[in-house]
Amino acid sequence: MADIRRNNIHPVHDIQLDRAILLGLILPEDEDRIAEASMRELEELCQACGLEVAGKSLQRRASMDPATAAGKGKIFELADMAHQLEATCLIFDGELTGSQMTAISELSELKVLDRTLLILDIFARRAKTSEGVLQVEIAQLQDRLSRLSGSGQALSRLGGGIGTRGPGESKLESDRRYIQNRITKLKRKLQQVAKRRQFIRDQREGREAYTIAVCGYTNAGKSSLINALCASDLEAYDQVFATLDPLVRRLPQEGPELLLTDTVGFIRRLPHQLVEAFKSTLDEVRTADFILQVTDISDPEAAEHWQMVDDLLFSLDAGHKPRLHVLNKVDLLAPDQLAAVDFLPRSRDDKIHECWVSVRTGQGLDNLRQAILSMVSQDWEQVSWCIPYSDSAKLALLRQQTWINQLEYGDEDILVSFLAPRPVISRLGLA
Repeated sequence: MADIRRNNIHPVHDIQLDRAILLGLILPEDEDRIAEASMRELEELCQACGLEVAGKSLQRRASMDPATAAGKGKIFELADMAHQLEATCLIFDGELTGSQMTAISELSELKVLDRTLLILDIFARRAKTSEGVLQVEIAQLQDRLSRLSGSGQALSRLGGGIGTRGPGESKLESDRRYIQNRITKLKRKLQQVAKRRQFIRDQREGREAYTIAVCGYTNAGKSSLINALCASDLEAYDQVFATLDPLVRRLPQEGPELLLTDTVGFIRRLPHQLVEAFKSTLDEVRTADFILQVTDISDPEAAEHWQMVDDLLFSLDAGHKPRLHVLNKVDLLAPDQLAAVDFLPRSRDDKIHECWVSVRTGQGLDNLRQAILSMVSQDWEQVSWCIPYSDSAKLALLRQQTWINQLEYGDEDILVSFLAPRPVISRLGLA
């Protein structure tokens, strides 16, 4: 095991363009279709880590083997496959304990990783802000802590015997204490960063800025959508987890500020360590005024992706928020395929609305902009106000904080009809 006493986050392995064998299990409670989709995702994760997939194996089992996950026979079979294909890595589509990783590595003589380690590796490579760096290191250390109890023999071959007080156990305890102390220190730093983020949120509220969290399954096109709506230049790639750090862009339009926040993508079996470590970042979803939920409608697993994101939003206490469901990449489907889409919960929640778009072609983007403005203004009030020409500064204020519908210029004053949120109306003395 690599020395854990490194202060900075880093990829959890030192693989560069290695070849890998993928292993997945189909247990009695699993659907074949879902297991196959999960393996395709695992292959995408490998590609994001610079791993070349040399072979794949999806095994049907009655239960997971407690020692080696797939059984010794399967491990030997995959070791032979790896030798023939010149692969050096075995990647398991699930989560392994420390003892399982050790046992599989000893039997196969291969590097052994699991889905969680791959995702942590991608986050370690792509974290850029100080907050992202702290969050990823906390998640890495929590993952290592969970695996230490099963890795005593890997840490030192001298452990065992009566009392198990040999050098192996001593190092295990030392590493556990170090990791726990390091996590405590990092969490204190993260709390300070979270306070600064909350201060920024408070500033937005103070100037009547409306926040819109853009969330969805990884690689659904969230960053590209923000770029198209806001004429911005967020990095957008056709790969999983291209965005880790929440970035905010302003939607160009007259009236109050509308701020779109890009968020980290969700994925099947997202490691709980990451959900916990990225809590302050995910709070951008919880504290937003409403949500744009983006789904790649061309993906065969679009329904499952929608449901997983929906479940996670409710777990973040954000499922009740007004939500605009953006079905992206409609240009990749034929009309009959679009007509067959029927997984949306139209009758369950009247706060969820739909908008069909293609960021690549621009189809539906104007309708989406109008839908966003309609959702923001639906709880506002229509007001008419006569402003004397001598007090025209108030008109400039209305342009900043309201949506003006109509202006009528009279001989002595201007009749302004506008939509505004109730706090603004009260502050203007019109309530």
